[in-house]
Amino acid sequence: MKILGLDYGEAKIGLALGDVASGVATPFDVIKNLGWNNAIDEINKICDREKIGKIVIGLPVNPAALESEQIRKIEKFISQLKEK
Repeated sequence: MKILGLDYGEAKIGLALGDVASGVATPFDVIKNLGWNNAIDEINKICDREKIGKIVIGLPVNPAALESEQIRKIEKFISQLKEK
């Protein structure tokens, strides 16, 4: 199964492709974040083209504040991505 890894940023979203069989992930692409609808459409196209079985999204590590503004934005993005 192929996995698409996302590194969400307000300006750009980094993408990596991983494969469960090999256990290896490699950089794949960067898409401009021109709004959630556009980003999600681009991600869906990539998932169809690359036959992605799962998406994983990284969260920033911030031991001092587990609930940062950036984490809230990413969680909202995840919610929108799941809906579409």
